[in-house]
Amino acid sequence: QELVNCWLHRAAMHGSFQPLEIEVAEAPRARPERRSNAVLIGAVVFVVLLVAAFFLAGPSGDKGVATDDTTSPTTGGPPATQTTTVVASTSVDGTTAGAGSTTSRTTTSTTTTTTTTTTTSTTRSTETSSPSGSGCTGDASQAAFGACFVPSTSKLPRSVLFVGVSASSLHMFDVDNNEYVGEVGDLDGPGMLRQHVMTAAADGDAWAVFTGAGGSGPFDVQMWDPARSQGQQLVGTFQGHTAEVVSLAFVTGRGLLSAAKDLKVVWWDGKSRSAQATIALDAAGNTAAHPLVAGNAQHVFAAFGTKIQRRSFDDGLRRQQVLEMPPGNEDHAVTAMAVGDAGVYAGTAGGAVLRWDATTLAYLGAVGDATAAGHTIMALTVSGPMIIVAAMNGEASALTEDLGEAMATYQATKKDGGHPSVIHAVAGSEASLWVGGLNFVERFEHGDPVPRARFVDVNGKPFHVVTSMAVLER
Repeated sequence: QELVNCWLHRAAMHGSFQPLEIEVAEAPRARPERRSNAVLIGAVVFVVLLVAAFFLAGPSGDKGVATDDTTSPTTGGPPATQTTTVVASTSVDGTTAGAGSTTSRTTTSTTTTTTTTTTTSTTRSTETSSPSGSGCTGDASQAAFGACFVPSTSKLPRSVLFVGVSASSLHMFDVDNNEYVGEVGDLDGPGMLRQHVMTAAADGDAWAVFTGAGGSGPFDVQMWDPARSQGQQLVGTFQGHTAEVVSLAFVTGRGLLSAAKDLKVVWWDGKSRSAQATIALDAAGNTAAHPLVAGNAQHVFAAFGTKIQRRSFDDGLRRQQVLEMPPGNEDHAVTAMAVGDAGVYAGTAGGAVLRWDATTLAYLGAVGDATAAGHTIMALTVSGPMIIVAAMNGEASALTEDLGEAMATYQATKKDGGHPSVIHAVAGSEASLWVGGLNFVERFEHGDPVPRARFVDVNGKPFHVVTSMAVLER
């Protein structure tokens, strides 16, 4: 158009029309350069649009959430979820490990904080402490049992009796003052206590209580810090049993042992809360309802029915050795068991307490004569230099561990009508002996057959059946 206008302008000035050959011939020479620039600009625009389309085609949903579709290696639960947020503040590092546990980890730099939360489908309670490897701070400054504990010296009396009852509650008593201290666990909260059996252990200033679940399940073992405030006491959960947990033992330097009605005995790893080794018990010919487990620094002893076997910690509980039952006791099921410095002790349904050498497994004979009446042995424990034995007739005996000689015999207070109160659990402390049964706990001083204290309820609520007891002292 510019060429045409120029041509008309020149024609008007000269009064004649000049040939336009030169102008028309020259015009096409400029077009290739313009076409090249246009192609270059179009290519740039295309690349820009392509890059924009790539970024706009990202994953849908919240931009700060990324989903990992891998399965939890511990529980086989749903995918883990990672959430990243930008905040400012100080750095916190806390991790709770173990099967069925909830893990949270926070790491903060000067500008951003990344929070990662992993939750498995089988998590039923909140565990409030970090494994000993990550460091313990604040009140929970004592690293022990693979977790962080509040030192017992800051919260609890010098000597505490722990009483587990069938109503799924766990109570604490001050041994020195015969006073009620409080309850461990929460019957209604996220750390709901479902205990059938209980044991307690000390590691320095840290005190731990382990409970085995009964009822309708889930059949796990829970670890509690009694020095914490209620609602924060659950510090670990051990999952793996498929039936009611009926026997627990803690061996210093080795860890936790449990036995359940699924006929398995498990040696647990305290840090990972997973099984280090499992013993499958033989059900053939056995009629006893409860498998039993006990241990010392070298060995695990597992009893079911009329059979007691020994396994070694050092070989991962692989090799089995069987303790020989003495004549006359082959048909009497083992109903209680304990391991002391001088031997292995088993109480039977026939009323005998049998003893073996823990090293050679040689049978050493029956212990004492206080249980010769033939009443089923209901409870048996080793406390310091003595064995405490309780029978179905309501009698408890303190025997010397080395010779089995009777030191004293105690009779639980009889129920209305004169019938003896059946003793289901016993415990011993430095100065006292405790017995528990249906709606009662009694304390005896060593050598004195008259009970010094008797508890029948807590805040007006009856105990129901006392299933297990333990004493921890500093």
